[in-house]
Amino acid sequence: MSLAEFQRALGDLIASPRHSAEVAAHPQQALHDYALTQRERRRLWVMASDARMHMNCTLYRINRIIPIHSVLPCTCRRLGEALGGVLDAYFADEPDSTLQYLLEAHRFAHWLLARPPAIDWPLDALRDLLTFELACHHVMSAPRQAPDTSEDDPRLCLVTLHHDVSHLLDDQTSTPTPLPAPVTLLLDARGDALCVMPVDSEDVAD
Repeated sequence: MSLAEFQRALGDLIASPRHSAEVAAHPQQALHDYALTQRERRRLWVMASDARMHMNCTLYRINRIIPIHSVLPCTCRRLGEALGGVLDAYFADEPDSTLQYLLEAHRFAHWLLARPPAIDWPLDALRDLLTFELACHHVMSAPRQAPDTSEDDPRLCLVTLHHDVSHLLDDQTSTPTPLPAPVTLLLDARGDALCVMPVDSEDVAD
């Protein structure tokens, strides 16, 4: 028996309120897949049965929800009542957490597009919203460049969308309809506030 195996079991206990409840109710079955001694199984059962374990599970979820909501606030609002179930499924499929905000948000975005929830938005509109929000966070969190540098400024970014961005971000809008043609936007975070400007397709090509 290794310490790593006990730590893995404890981590899984904290990461899933459902698993914690299963361990409290049926420790032998719930811990069957872990190479544990009986003493270790009892320790985990005692922890899972403690009312304070619920707080540990809550803190774990908060630490993972904060990056997702900070980077993708409009996406979270758009998911509405489906958000809780979506997060439960995401945490179950992706149990390894990370303290890197953008990485957690990117993983959630890719997972969400691969498993689109039952909401009133088409998948391509959800993809546009995720693309825009991820790009916004990328330029706003990027380091500022010195004025005389010749390198590409990481606080500038081009994104191409197939829907009107104002409709994507409007909480009250109905299901967005595609634009007649894709539009390219320049995201500029070099100043005090993020600027979003349409760019002519010929300028982008040049």
